[in-house]
Amino acid sequence: MFGLIGLAISSASLPLSASSVPTAAESSALSAANMGQTATSAQNNGGGGEDQAQADDPLLRKFHLFAHQVDPGGAAISGTQVYLRDGKLVLDEPGADGAGHPFCGFFLDYPFRTEQGQKPPQGLVSTISFDPPNLNWIYIHSDTFCLQYGNKTQSLPHITDPWCPSSDGRWLQFSSDRVGFVAVAPKADPDAPWSVHFDYTRNLLYRLRDTHEVISLQLERRLL
Repeated sequence: MFGLIGLAISSASLPLSASSVPTAAESSALSAANMGQTATSAQNNGGGGEDQAQADDPLLRKFHLFAHQVDPGGAAISGTQVYLRDGKLVLDEPGADGAGHPFCGFFLDYPFRTEQGQKPPQGLVSTISFDPPNLNWIYIHSDTFCLQYGNKTQSLPHITDPWCPSSDGRWLQFSSDRVGFVAVAPKADPDAPWSVHFDYTRNLLYRLRDTHEVISLQLERRLL
């Protein structure tokens, strides 16, 4: 069920230190870069300031994602890691060849549809490569409801927000829903990977049941 597909990397992303929590200035630089502007500088707050920002705002903590099957039976998906590959969020067996880049993300305001004076909705970003550790937006494709990644231009036509953690911080939620996620794989291609979707209109299971395997998921956040 887990195939070999190349990792697609966006051409318009922002390098970010893979070993640290992003500072407020780095977050601002990400927004500027995705709006097509030139980020002339990204001032660091210093070691103490960065640690304090991390302590004050847990939404800036980076995390990996792991999928857990909601209902028993069928294909077993429990603690399977989420990867970025070929423009999509997919599941792979641990250690699988060609698994792609592991999701490594955090929450960040998505400013591109915000009216003046309003607070931006909360978006989600992830690194898409190790070297350089570039960032992309995570969004839900408006037609397929597949979780995908891309720059501002790629994300704007689709469903980009609001993302949030559950009240206990353990699970990823879209809006207030943590059980709307599903893993999808075509029945006709046993080598295809499971792709992660969000059942946005609550009819995805019905639409795909004849041609795809569909499994309800929760996505666990594991903080780095």
